Amino acid sequence: APSTLYTSALPTISGTALDPVGANPAINKSRMRDVKIAIQLISNGNWWDGVSFSTTNTQFTNEGGFNADPKSFWVAASTETEGLGASPINWSSAPISMPLTPGSTYIMYARGRDNALNFNSPITSHTFIWDPTPPTIALQSPAPSIHNKRIPALSVLSGTADDNTALALVELRIRYDTIGQAQTGKYWDLQSKVAPNFGIDPSAAETAWFPATSLVSWSTNAFASFWGSNNSSFTVIARARDLAGNYTVTYASVSFTFDTGAPSSFVSVPSSNVITGLPCVGAVCLSGTALDVPGDGLVKFSSVAVKQLSDGYWLGGGGAFSVPPQATPNWLPATVATPGNQ
Repeated sequence: APSTLYTSALPTISGTALDPVGANPAINKSRMRDVKIAIQLISNGNWWDGVSFSTTNTQFTNEGGFNADPKSFWVAASTETEGLGASPINWSSAPISMPLTPGSTYIMYARGRDNALNFNSPITSHTFIWDPTPPTIALQSPAPSIHNKRIPALSVLSGTADDNTALALVELRIRYDTIGQAQTGKYWDLQSKVAPNFGIDPSAAETAWFPATSLVSWSTNAFASFWGSNNSSFTVIARARDLAGNYTVTYASVSFTFDTGAPSSFVSVPSSNVITGLPCVGAVCLSGTALDVPGDGLVKFSSVAVKQLSDGYWLGGGGAFSVPPQATPNWLPATVATPGNQ
């Protein structure tokens, strides 16, 4: 250890060593004398001396390099377990506190020596990138701005992720939050063939993750029929993992409710189709009511358009029929006294 290119934890360094000459019946051991390790920082070529990376590559070479012994840049393994006959020894370093820089690349060398004072050749090496920093993730669709709000539709999920070295995976899970349903609080099961597919209990939430497409700018495919029915509520959760195995510390999460039921509106004034003029009261000449059923029962915005049938002109913002004929109504904002059904 480490055994992978990207590493997030390095409490000890460990491995095996074996003298290839074979077993000596008179010495029933592996005949290894010791194992030492050396670590080089690639960016400047310096070597670890057990405390810091202060030994330059020139010093390393001038003081004997790979053949030097003893030297501060060759740190002895603290545990060596002898095996019988030709079996290897298992060695490890003492717990280490090494000043590694996130995102930097290092080469670790392990050198064994037998009782005849021979060093192994070639010296074993392993390159690793130090990455203890977890990735970050963000949702764009659904956007954080619609958290705990009602939306008309959501075709795909998408967002971004970032890491100081390299990303490995972006995952999502979807929780069903509609109150009073058998699936409430459960998670979507990508593998299930039975609608509505929310069969994963909260206790097994870790099995509900499914992969997104791509990494830095990720998305999903469109969802099936369970998605988007009126008054259905969901929570989308996203996380990322980097190549060192670090997961996002704070997952991205947005909760929302679908509202696909269109509201209805009614004209109260004027109240008949034959009038001699608008019965204005102060600045109010047109009024009515609006109703959102089914839905959340709140109408938060209304607008009105008036078309003059004689020439097709639409009422403009100045109170005159000044907008030329067009296919789209010229909607003017109306005042909603208080959001609700009114």
